[in-house]
Amino acid sequence: MALWGPASTATTTRPRIGPRGTIAKLTPGWQDAFHRLRELPIIARYAGHLAVALLLGATLLNVLPAGADEPAATTLAMGGFTSAPHVSSVRARSSEGVLEAAVLPSTSRALRGVILPLSAPQRGVRTGLTTYEVQPHDTVLGIAQRYGLSGNSILWANDSLANNADLLSIGQELTILPVDGALHKVAAGESVQSIADKYEVAPEAITGFAGNHLAEPFGLEAGQQLIIPGGTKPYVAPTVSYAEAAAPTRVERATGSPVWPMSGRITQGYWSGHLAIDIATAQGTPIYAADNGYVSHVQWNQWPYGTMATITHSNGTKTLYAHMSALHVQSGQSVSKGQLIGACGSTGNSTGPHLHFEVIRNGVRSNPFAYLP
Repeated sequence: MALWGPASTATTTRPRIGPRGTIAKLTPGWQDAFHRLRELPIIARYAGHLAVALLLGATLLNVLPAGADEPAATTLAMGGFTSAPHVSSVRARSSEGVLEAAVLPSTSRALRGVILPLSAPQRGVRTGLTTYEVQPHDTVLGIAQRYGLSGNSILWANDSLANNADLLSIGQELTILPVDGALHKVAAGESVQSIADKYEVAPEAITGFAGNHLAEPFGLEAGQQLIIPGGTKPYVAPTVSYAEAAAPTRVERATGSPVWPMSGRITQGYWSGHLAIDIATAQGTPIYAADNGYVSHVQWNQWPYGTMATITHSNGTKTLYAHMSALHVQSGQSVSKGQLIGACGSTGNSTGPHLHFEVIRNGVRSNPFAYLP
């Protein structure tokens, strides 16, 4: 039998619908086909309900894929320039971690007009410390971004940096916190309250953090390490003291419109732990005086700035150029804006060829971006 009735060469009568959907004056073949068609939507509806039930059951049983997210390298825009941290050859070791539920954006799927919310996946939440080995071209801020932390959280977890981002060196092992904050080594006689006061946090921030493994009555042992979520340490700017040369008899006045000392890529900007900017480029790239002045100090490959020069300008400003591979000026020499003074290098405490450039205004290290064009 064909779909719409028996095959026939004669003219057949098409179905006619009577009042209230009744079938009127149909041949037996037409009536059978019509009833089959009326049953099709019912079957489709039951199939749809079954599919919905299966999807909901899968959601409740948590059979959807789960994964753990790792810190991703990011870029940082500063003063119109982009910092692109080095992301290859990452070496990290995690001492501890747990899998916890995390609130993430959910996904909805539509099935025959029915919207089905899918449960949020799980992600890895780190609560323990990780050790990272510094690679060539690394910066403190770049490492921090890789782990989703602030630069200060790297400084405050590593005494070897002594709150100074310029003390980073290749092969150095750094402790990476799981959250922004500080790392504290307990001394004899300290309590949770005294430590909380020191880092300006509530005691519950310390006792409630899973990675500290503390339980009432919260007794502490000397030498024990505590993660202080949200903790802060006062920043102490590094002190650089040296003898300055006397000004020569003839010095051009500063223009007040400095030029960039070198072309390259900004790898680390000005922030509380790094009161300068780092410009990276090839070894030997020329370095120029930012403005008119005289060379008030030079040094050769001394830690931590390596081969460097300081230029004093007539408007109460000094500029400092560090890590040079060559120095083309001498102490007490008058220089002009844009004059060649040295070449890019990696002397002193450095992870790769770059220029460490500071602007010191009336004795205070200022953001170079505020002065450069």
